[in-house]
Amino acid sequence: MRKFLLLIAVALFSTATYAQLWNASISAAGAMDAVDFNSPAAMDKDGNLYVTGTLTEAFDFAGQEVAPLALGAYIAKYDVNGKELFAIVLHGSISVTAITTDADNNFYVAGSYAGEAYIADVEGVTGEYVTLTNSEEDSRTAAFIAKYDAQGNLLTVKSYEAVLPLEDYFDEMWGEMLSGINGMPYYGSNPTISISKIVAEGSKVYAQFNYTGDVAVETELTLTAKYLFVWGMAYIDALNVAVVSFDADLANAANVAVLTVADVAADASGVDAFNFEVDGENVYVAAFGVGNLVLTTSAGTEAIDFAFDGEGAAEKGAILAKVGSKAVKFSNIPNSSYANFDAINGIEVRDGKIYLAGTFGVTCAFDNSKVATGASDVFVASIDANELTADWVYTNANDEGETNKFYEEVTAVAFGKEHVYVVDAITDMNNEVAPAAKNYAVSYQGVANEGIAIPATTVAYNENNVAVINYTDATYITMFGAEVTNSIESVAVETENTVIYDLTGRRVENIANAGIYIVNGKKVVVK
Repeated sequence: MRKFLLLIAVALFSTATYAQLWNASISAAGAMDAVDFNSPAAMDKDGNLYVTGTLTEAFDFAGQEVAPLALGAYIAKYDVNGKELFAIVLHGSISVTAITTDADNNFYVAGSYAGEAYIADVEGVTGEYVTLTNSEEDSRTAAFIAKYDAQGNLLTVKSYEAVLPLEDYFDEMWGEMLSGINGMPYYGSNPTISISKIVAEGSKVYAQFNYTGDVAVETELTLTAKYLFVWGMAYIDALNVAVVSFDADLANAANVAVLTVADVAADASGVDAFNFEVDGENVYVAAFGVGNLVLTTSAGTEAIDFAFDGEGAAEKGAILAKVGSKAVKFSNIPNSSYANFDAINGIEVRDGKIYLAGTFGVTCAFDNSKVATGASDVFVASIDANELTADWVYTNANDEGETNKFYEEVTAVAFGKEHVYVVDAITDMNNEVAPAAKNYAVSYQGVANEGIAIPATTVAYNENNVAVINYTDATYITMFGAEVTNSIESVAVETENTVIYDLTGRRVENIANAGIYIVNGKKVVVK
């Protein structure tokens, strides 16, 4: 699905105006059906930008040809001024799923792969690789994390593969030995593992593992999967999620938090969404789920149950935890909707608050008075980081149309100096034309404004810059820098050599009416 980011123009409503600094493009995928629209990007503290994507055809970067052996992915680094620094090739059936940087501008890359994959560094463009092997040839069910220094030299690589804990048992019905779990049939599929987020904080690196089989992270640490026992007769897969910490060299793995279904869980139990953030020594996790779940942290194991009324209505809800301290359940109003629109797409901790951004269906777990308009709505919530209580919850109340045709999803979140910028898209369920997507600037006091569209599919940012990346048949990159300005009571503008846009995004010749305009990249308020 193509996604659209509506980020930059929303800054019209804050005192921060983002001025365009540079733009660039990479032609690496060749065709739309080869593009991974979920390819991540990252920005380090100095504004250097790391862009990733699908690699099926050669492109030139920093004076060198970047070419795949057949299939692959790339990591391209620009400096804050848009200068091409280097590109790294990852060969094979491989995709990048997460990327981050640390205080020394080292960068960490996670991905998924099938069969044999080849991890390179900046010199490996010419043929030096680390080979990883997944026993599954046809689907990307194994994962890796690689650490590079700021110059693109590969420092270490760790790989992980999930396995099924199947055991032989005698089946009384069929009178033969079969393989299953706990003496019962298993109706799941291939075990999988993916790493969807990496955070580098202090001397530690934290990674989110999503898995359906057992995963040996290290000799002393195995992530043990839980399964749903359904119909009283068979086991099926359930999503398990763990936050694992490492030393900076990706050694000494340790469990931080694990969320799974309970050993004996209602058939509809499951983890619908998960995210985490690190603030100094504190780790916070946020999740949506339903049914009977178990959260395990250094504080112990806690059962978290969302009730069923016996007549088809499920409570569902959210879980927030300050690891090692406390966990809180936020319940919604029980309902019979099984459509899953619950997501936590962004989480940030600042000034004693946890800010969450995502979507929900029916009612919002963080504020039951918030009811979705249409199938789903965008939310931003402010949570006290110690008490884990909600201060305020904003929902956009956007009517995307008929609930069996369209729903809203968040495609990107950026946490600015003064606002949470949330980007949504209207997703079409029936191959019809979806309404235009929107985005929202929600201040850290809960005041929101609606923004104007700029197409993109992912975002990377630091305190002073933001980059939007639009993945189509090529990768289009635009870098913006934040300039703090003040509203102007009135203004006279010379239109010669001046570029003016109004709030609809249209270019105008002059300012004829009161309102807010962008003049040469800066906000102007005319009263």
